[in-house]
Amino acid sequence: MKPTVYFTDPTAHARRSLLDKLSDLFDRSGGPEIFQRGDKVCIKVHFGEEGNTSYLRPAYARLLVNKLKDLGAEPFLTDSNTLYRGSRHTTEDHLITARNHGFTEENIGAPIVIADEFVEIEGSSIGSRPVWVARVALEADSLLIITHVTGHVVFGYAGALKNVSMGLASQAGKQVMHSDLKPLVKEEKCVACGTCRDYCPVNAIAQEGEAKAKINHLRCIGCGECIAVCPVGAIPILWKTETALISPKSAAYAHAVMAEKKGKSLFVNLLIDIAPDCDCCDWSDPAFVPDQGILVSHDIVAVDQAAVDLLQKAPLIPGSITVRKSLQVSKKKIPSSVSSQFTSLPRVKDKFKTLFGVEVEPFLREAEKAGLGTRKYEIKTLS
Repeated sequence: MKPTVYFTDPTAHARRSLLDKLSDLFDRSGGPEIFQRGDKVCIKVHFGEEGNTSYLRPAYARLLVNKLKDLGAEPFLTDSNTLYRGSRHTTEDHLITARNHGFTEENIGAPIVIADEFVEIEGSSIGSRPVWVARVALEADSLLIITHVTGHVVFGYAGALKNVSMGLASQAGKQVMHSDLKPLVKEEKCVACGTCRDYCPVNAIAQEGEAKAKINHLRCIGCGECIAVCPVGAIPILWKTETALISPKSAAYAHAVMAEKKGKSLFVNLLIDIAPDCDCCDWSDPAFVPDQGILVSHDIVAVDQAAVDLLQKAPLIPGSITVRKSLQVSKKKIPSSVSSQFTSLPRVKDKFKTLFGVEVEPFLREAEKAGLGTRKYEIKTLS
């Protein structure tokens, strides 16, 4: 039997806000049955990097916290510290960033707990390397995964699978997942601006004066920061080899988190403010497709597949640097008086491959192969 993915579009009106619709999705998708009185519920969110302005508004988490508390559950919000150097690299800085973005116990109604203790999962490994995941997620009775769906420089698509696998891994685990990513600088495109050098968390990039940037692969940890920040797309990913290496690692980490939570997890994908870069970035480029709505399911693979399907069908919209870099934007047949605001964008079959140079298929396929869920689903729409 196909799992059900519950969906609502982003429209709203008097007496029917998007939060009202989210509340109904929670009920219809089985939330009251999944989360029981006394359950310690780990709510995985992303607090957003300092400087990012498109991270999910705290109102969504607050509503779901209230729903859980009405059921007698004991929710808390969590995220783990980042591999790269930034405003969420340490627990102290992470809590400050969360507070600055409105994620406090006073505002949300639940404690904010940074996942900085990790447990080795027996029987799970990537080669000879053990899998370490967040203790707070393992010790919780149930999981509620709230995901802001965006594009992503490494995964192509940032959804629930990425939120769980990368988001609940130790910093060492994050490095293991990134370790096969060894970007190269295309010298003919490099403008010697030094942005990649300035953002590299381990000083693996050399660039002085007008010299082209060079990456020291012995020092590089494969975090992908340089790929994300390059303003001219001079540092692409060699995805013919690296997708096959990264996708099973992601599936292994997600499986390690979810293995003991079957029937005790719910996944909420919010396709709102769909920026080309994830909330880990300290900037927010305009959305590359219009808002699509909210998807909720107990199947992590199905909810991500449904999100990918929606994004592939959605029209591209102008304004994003990613769109302008990747496509030949046409202003033909548009009056000159409005051509600066409106452009004619071609339809593309695979947005992720065209815009980010990434195929998302392997990530979904490996997750299904690992037993995390199924890519076949049934949609039920709530108005």
